[in-house]
Amino acid sequence: MSDNKKRIQALAEVFESERAYIRDIKFWGVDFKKHILNGNKLNTQMKYILNNLVFLNMHEILEMHLEMFDIMKKKNVVAAEKCGIKTTKDMIQKDDFILAKDGSLNVPKLEYVSLFEDFFEKMKVLYLKYTSELPRAIIELKKAMFYNSEFATDVKKFLKSNKAALGITNYQIRPPDKVIRYPLLLRAIAKREPNEDLKNRYLEMALNLKNFVKILDQNFRLKFLSLEIYNLINRIKFKNDVDSYPLNLIYKSTNVLKDVKLVAKTSKLDPASFKQIMLFNNYMLICTVTDNPFKALEVLTKPLFYSKLTLIRKRYKEFEKAEELGSYHPLYLVNKETRDVKSLYFTNIFSRDSFHNYLMKLIVSIKSCLIDKYGLEQYYESDNVFKTVFYIDNQIEEVINIDIKVNEESINVDELSTIDSSSSEEWSEILVKKEETTEIINVLNDDDKKGNWCTNCFKMPINRTDEIDESNLKFDKPNLRKQINSMELYSVKEGLFIKKNHTLEKISDFSPKKILYDSDNQLLYLLVNDTLYISVFNMNIELNFKRVNIKVKDIFTGKLNNKECIAITKQSDFNFVLIFLLEVVAKDNCNQLIMNRKLYVGYDIYDITFLTQRIVISCKDFINIDIDRLKSQALLEGYDLVTSIVLKNVGIMNARQIFKINEETFLLCFDKTGFYVDKLGCIKNTEVLFSWEVPIKYFKIYKDVLICLSDHYIQLFNLSNGKLVTLLIKSNCRFVSGTVIPYIYTENVIYKLEYLDSSEKKSMESINNDLNYYSSQNQELVNEYYLKEVSNQDWFNSIFDWYADNLTNIVYESIHSVLDLYLHDDSHEFSETSIITDIIDQYKIEYKNTKIVRLKLIDRKKS
Repeated sequence: MSDNKKRIQALAEVFESERAYIRDIKFWGVDFKKHILNGNKLNTQMKYILNNLVFLNMHEILEMHLEMFDIMKKKNVVAAEKCGIKTTKDMIQKDDFILAKDGSLNVPKLEYVSLFEDFFEKMKVLYLKYTSELPRAIIELKKAMFYNSEFATDVKKFLKSNKAALGITNYQIRPPDKVIRYPLLLRAIAKREPNEDLKNRYLEMALNLKNFVKILDQNFRLKFLSLEIYNLINRIKFKNDVDSYPLNLIYKSTNVLKDVKLVAKTSKLDPASFKQIMLFNNYMLICTVTDNPFKALEVLTKPLFYSKLTLIRKRYKEFEKAEELGSYHPLYLVNKETRDVKSLYFTNIFSRDSFHNYLMKLIVSIKSCLIDKYGLEQYYESDNVFKTVFYIDNQIEEVINIDIKVNEESINVDELSTIDSSSSEEWSEILVKKEETTEIINVLNDDDKKGNWCTNCFKMPINRTDEIDESNLKFDKPNLRKQINSMELYSVKEGLFIKKNHTLEKISDFSPKKILYDSDNQLLYLLVNDTLYISVFNMNIELNFKRVNIKVKDIFTGKLNNKECIAITKQSDFNFVLIFLLEVVAKDNCNQLIMNRKLYVGYDIYDITFLTQRIVISCKDFINIDIDRLKSQALLEGYDLVTSIVLKNVGIMNARQIFKINEETFLLCFDKTGFYVDKLGCIKNTEVLFSWEVPIKYFKIYKDVLICLSDHYIQLFNLSNGKLVTLLIKSNCRFVSGTVIPYIYTENVIYKLEYLDSSEKKSMESINNDLNYYSSQNQELVNEYYLKEVSNQDWFNSIFDWYADNLTNIVYESIHSVLDLYLHDDSHEFSETSIITDIIDQYKIEYKNTKIVRLKLIDRKKS
């Protein structure tokens, strides 16, 4: 076949492809559009929603391609006439390629490349606009057909009656699919083009279109992924509110990796049934199965975070003895610290091991990133149980210096017309909000600082006898020569002790549950049960306590307007908490605690933070109170779009603590999540959203990390990116108060959290090499292990065959590396087995009086 013939055929293919494309978009963008708008299967609102989404700018695309096609026909006519072919109107109107395809005609000047060069910029604008809304259009049309069966039937009848060659989604993706074909068609012409100039222009245009296709593809994928995540956010609902956790679905890096249906049990009493298992980057969800892609997806348990997950394949009959699951192969998902066990069941060992290996890689990828940057060093051990520990330490706290990028996509709040004009005032510390929040907090009027309680909101009786006798709270002025620079105080059952020369010396019979110290005024605050005692405390160590005359729930100290203050809380009627805010005022011969403000809150208070001219109360939410102007506002409100989306999807949470990073940035720590906000209360960066994975009780910032203490873990998060960097297993820990350096205590042991030198850490490359080697060795042993018959003895007698069955059970203890812990510690297998034995024993106790009902699992093949 001659090159001329192939060139003519390639030109004809471009022409005919354009004609077929115009026919398709006429059918979809004109005929089908009229059918929807003129039909009676949809209400008016839905008609116009689909019209604006599905057909968007298709009329502009059609007009452009009709113009391009008309130019092609004119070019063909000119070429034909130069070859002596007589053309008629009928020939042109038939939209046929009028040139012979056998190569008998020589038309060297016939070209279409100039056509594409002229329309390329317009094409980019129109197709980018169409593609940007295409994902939503596909989903909305499917949703309309799913929920409206009459409309779905009507659409199918319309397509069938018109002998439509494509399916619904195929018609919707026809425009971008057409652009994808253009580079192939142009390169086919260039291959046979004898004119070098035209050839280069064809190739250049093909390259430009190819690059544009990449942009279209990236735009479509990004929009489609965003829409999928958005729909998933709206679909996911936790069955129990207490199980809800922020899933960080607004992270660009959070993706659904696997979505499968498996037989599963969420507890021993939960009947085995098919459940939807969704694997994300760093956690797993167990959900109810639904065939409706638009129905709420109910999450049955807390998320299973990989950093705290152990995989076990050896069968545990106690967990499933109520059901006939002998023909299924189990995979147990265990959290040793919380004594929680879930199980998945597979019809064959190969699918089970394949799923295990995939999940194991995810777990290892998470755990291998937890390098032991910090470790616990035992500092002090006591024979007695600590009630609380306080270290007087006058060391100046380091300035927090971290690089947090501001979210450039965040809404500019200055342009929002809904913000009250008062927001234009300068708030030096934190937020100014639109409305005064009187539903949560009430404060005294400015002219009545010591008068009656403000009860205009709640209309309920407040005990007006709740007054603090200030006349009794007078103390000697501080003696600078006897200033305490460093001292350790320990509260145990026998009383209050200080450490002197490595020995403990008793200074009081009081055994406080909380200790605070005002070093500027040398005042020691002891909260003993529900009584607050205050005394001057310096190097004399002579205590002369004065008792506050009300029952005290908690105490917090800080500075307001450069004056030392103490906030005293008291439990009142109807679950209200009263707050007495007192400041230390210098009199002629003494210092005296004087009442500054009185407030009351309708929730339990976890913390009160002092910020120059205002306080922030951590209760159900963060409440900001301007003490001077007597205004109270919720710290976070939903007028900012990004903030609203985040708050909507973090689930139920309670405020715990706020940290001031700098004048423009604050870190808000809730019990299950944390994020940065600016002084207007808008989230600064959705890419730095902390997820604690477990409820956190206590927080502390040290250097570049945020230290979080929960019931079972000590977790360290990088302040710059929000990632978990260190995980230490230690139960029931609390921070030693008063120090910059983090000291952590358990019942009777105090640890110092220390930064480990590089010489003490195993390199990441070394760990990965060991993991790869161990993984290959492990698989060989697994294969050998499963050739043997599974033992019938109870699971807890031989639950952990670590070297043959498990790589993923990585536990982080101080200084020890991952591989050292598992490959060189012979006692580890026994200790982990005993932990699982404890889980089994707990199950037996919990369910000992439970009547077991034998259930028969539905055969998977039949279902």
